[in-house]
Amino acid sequence: MKVDKYKVIGELIETNKRQFVIPVYQRNYDWKKENCKKLLDDVILASKKQRSHFLGSIVYVDMGEVDKIYRYLIIDGQQRITTIFLIMKALYDVCDNNNIREEINSILFNTDRYNELNLSEQTKIKLKPIKSDNEQLLLLLNNDIKLMNKASQIYSNYDYLKRLIEATIKNEMSAKDILDGLKWLTAAVIVLKSEDGDDPQVVFESINSTGVPLSLTDLIRNYVLMTDKNQELLFEKYWTKIEGNVGTNKMSSFFIDFLTIKAKEQVGLKNAYEVYRRYAEKSGKSNESLLEELLHYSNFYHCFLYGDDSYSEVVNRKLEGLRTIEQTTVFPFLLQVFDDYESCVIKSSDELDKIVSFLFNYHLRRLVCEVPSNSFKGLYKTLYNRVFSEEKNKENYYDAIVQFFSELNTKDSIPSDTEFKESLISKDLYHKKNACKYILKSVEETANDGSMSKEILKFDSLTIEHVMPQKLTDDWKEEIGSNYEQVHSKYLHTLGNLTLNSND
Repeated sequence: MKVDKYKVIGELIETNKRQFVIPVYQRNYDWKKENCKKLLDDVILASKKQRSHFLGSIVYVDMGEVDKIYRYLIIDGQQRITTIFLIMKALYDVCDNNNIREEINSILFNTDRYNELNLSEQTKIKLKPIKSDNEQLLLLLNNDIKLMNKASQIYSNYDYLKRLIEATIKNEMSAKDILDGLKWLTAAVIVLKSEDGDDPQVVFESINSTGVPLSLTDLIRNYVLMTDKNQELLFEKYWTKIEGNVGTNKMSSFFIDFLTIKAKEQVGLKNAYEVYRRYAEKSGKSNESLLEELLHYSNFYHCFLYGDDSYSEVVNRKLEGLRTIEQTTVFPFLLQVFDDYESCVIKSSDELDKIVSFLFNYHLRRLVCEVPSNSFKGLYKTLYNRVFSEEKNKENYYDAIVQFFSELNTKDSIPSDTEFKESLISKDLYHKKNACKYILKSVEETANDGSMSKEILKFDSLTIEHVMPQKLTDDWKEEIGSNYEQVHSKYLHTLGNLTLNSND
């Protein structure tokens, strides 16, 4: 590892025949306007005082030469470097001095002085962000600003900086002064080389442990992509599909549920990354195999979260029910069940229907009967191994699961029909809003012959209303009788006193 203090423009960016690449595992460019203004204020101050301004550290991996262009993989500092490029482009567009514009061009672009580089649209630019940001930066630097996504951070910050620079040049200093201020920026530059034993992953984690915490998704993405030479290919082939299956907001839940069935230890948000890293190292799998495994399970998770037409209507309806009543702790066990279905261990779709229906009914019963849910995490971590400790149990998959639950004598046992019926009659369901709406909605959608009605109610448009009101009027008191207080207290929030109202 080599550490030097460099002038960011003169000794780092301005040098010809180089490109700074933001690897696919990094976050998007996401600096806010206040960050951009702070950096531009620092540039202006450095120009006024004619002295260096220290930006902090920039860490990159020297990837060597490709087609006579030296490539540097940015591990830390992408937000600052990208913003510097936006400041220079904004300054170029505001400035009317051709000499300064030519100088800015020489900083932003590689030049082929001796017709030896065969530069492409991509390699002529000295910065290559991750894919979505790169598309916007290419449009910006090629002056195709009208084609840019106006919601992108690249465009938004460029437009903001351009307006700030216009105001600065009008009221305070010249374009040359601002360019001089940029040249005063310095940074501690750390160059990593694998031949020297430098580990980019270790350095990356060390740097980011003191800054804005990375999410679990960031950490795992970095782990499986950072050290791979084919990271862009793997990112497109696997990671984008995993995120597409699960959705950005559900990625942490997916990883925790995945690790719940793969790791022996207990998993939570705080330790999930370390658990995953230990799991990956112990497995001995390549980065591609690890990603292939995650993609495999993410296909099932997509069904759990959003439904999937490749499964039956019954499976999709019961999974929707689990989501509706917020009983997703069953997902780790379902990952194993769906894996067995795809591997044809579960022989038919009818059997999968029965398994998912049973698990939904089990959760609904426990919820209505007010059985505490704090045992679910432990139950589903070990359930698969307990049910199928003998391989022959998989020959009667559904029966094995039902028998296991039937023999439990702990609080995880199935509430009986009698317990469930009494709870439906007497328990407070009004404050279990989603479960209550689901039950009432199911009643409304069921015809007299037990078939499903063609008219399906929209869950989000439904509200729960009381028949006997929460505050009794004199008419209601008279209707109920002299014991109205007791009746009101006992039945107010029970299922028999509740009905649905649609806002549609």
